[in-house]
Amino acid sequence: MNADELHAYADGRLDAARRIAVQAWLAAHPESARQVQDWQAQNQALHQAFDAVLNEPLPLRLIEAARGRSPAQAAPDPAPASASVRPVGAGGVLAAGRARVRASLGAVLRGVRAHAAGPAEHGAAGGRAGGGRPVGAAWVVAALLLGLLGGGSGGYLAGRAGAPAALAGRNGPSLPRDAALAHAVYTPEQRHPVEVDGRQAEHLVAWLSRRLGTRLAAPQLAPLGYELLGGRLLAAGNGPVAQFMYQDAGGARLTLYVRQAPAGEAGPAAAFQHAREGDVDVFYWVEAGFGYALSGRVDRSRLQAVAQVVHHQLADRRTMAP
Repeated sequence: MNADELHAYADGRLDAARRIAVQAWLAAHPESARQVQDWQAQNQALHQAFDAVLNEPLPLRLIEAARGRSPAQAAPDPAPASASVRPVGAGGVLAAGRARVRASLGAVLRGVRAHAAGPAEHGAAGGRAGGGRPVGAAWVVAALLLGLLGGGSGGYLAGRAGAPAALAGRNGPSLPRDAALAHAVYTPEQRHPVEVDGRQAEHLVAWLSRRLGTRLAAPQLAPLGYELLGGRLLAAGNGPVAQFMYQDAGGARLTLYVRQAPAGEAGPAAAFQHAREGDVDVFYWVEAGFGYALSGRVDRSRLQAVAQVVHHQLADRRTMAP
């Protein structure tokens, strides 16, 4: 019995004859049966956590950003589903990539559980979207979709004309891509852009520092025209993420995204790098084991200047730390 059939069985995608054959084989292989039961439990947990969110229409701005176009450039997509264009959904992931997707889903679910514990720590300071759904769930769903869309597992964007290389290939550093996606998801929000308001900056920094296990700081950008709106806790595949959001007098928003850096993302310490994901520019760097990414839809030179100020402030705080 091969792994593809076991995954298909767990997903309920076998015909009756093959399903009976797999059931008989599993009865004689209890270890594999337990693994399949774990996959089925994972499927159920994902439905319970995300069905309400996934049934909501995906904002056009996110669809077009993923395709590398602005909403004004949107046009009906005539390309039918084919061997190279596969829809994302319960049956749209290629069998050969299911093991990788299973591992990613496990990481997402762990992130959801970590996020779910967060609001209790700051009580009324946090926020919930309509219907009682944790406002952070949208980010986890977005991260899940990004993993399926761009992750080498036969998702919709793989091999699709017009898809940004960073989404289609997943070969570049994930820090700027994830930061840009979080920026695109949360900066349009008017009622719930953050979990903890900027007026509670001390509490916000203490809470996020505790969750990330390091001493964080919210850079002071008022001299540059940006006030701290607040921040939130997000989830990534390798652990929790802190996002700080800033806004200028004209309503333009910047976000600082902070997370522990995976081993393969280390690179030269403090070396500034630039990436562009859709219409979002990102300046990012890795230092002292953490990745930092400043994202915005502003002039690139202005964003770089702000990023340099952020870097210097954070470096100074590390120097002064006991």
